[in-house]
Amino acid sequence: GDVPRHSLSYGGYLTAATGGSRTLGSTFDRLKTFGEDDYAATAGARARILSQYSDVTGVDIPNNSITGSWAGVRAMVYDHMPYAGPAYDMAKIKHQYANLARDAKITGLGEAEPLPGLSMLIGLGSKGFQYGPILADYLAASLSGDPLPLPTDHIAALHPLRTLIRAIVRWQV
Repeated sequence: GDVPRHSLSYGGYLTAATGGSRTLGSTFDRLKTFGEDDYAATAGARARILSQYSDVTGVDIPNNSITGSWAGVRAMVYDHMPYAGPAYDMAKIKHQYANLARDAKITGLGEAEPLPGLSMLIGLGSKGFQYGPILADYLAASLSGDPLPLPTDHIAALHPLRTLIRAIVRWQV
């Protein structure tokens, strides 16, 4: 078979051509240090990526057709869900909600006040290709007052304060 012209997601990914080049990736290799050479892809990583692509699609891409490789770092969150929404002064919020550590059901602590004019969309990890477009639409809609493109039960899972509130309730901060 031939390499498809469109983008493909299969546990790894293959992008459609941009400027005559395509990107095939990727691994979850951890960097042990953060030095100058850490962004050079290893031959072993390249071989695993090509092998995985071949195993899934049945298409072999010869190693000598690869014109470049790199390694990078993905920003992710412990619960593997990105943060999308308003940004907060975390020290202020920690103080405001400190009583949740004594009683997780306490009310009357006031609404968290976001930092004016600042929002975040971070921690997409390896799912940036999938989450990026819909979460950018969500963030734009939330800022402009347009209808939200996500079900409301998904929004709480993305809220930038979720990890801090959980940590306060569990006495972890």
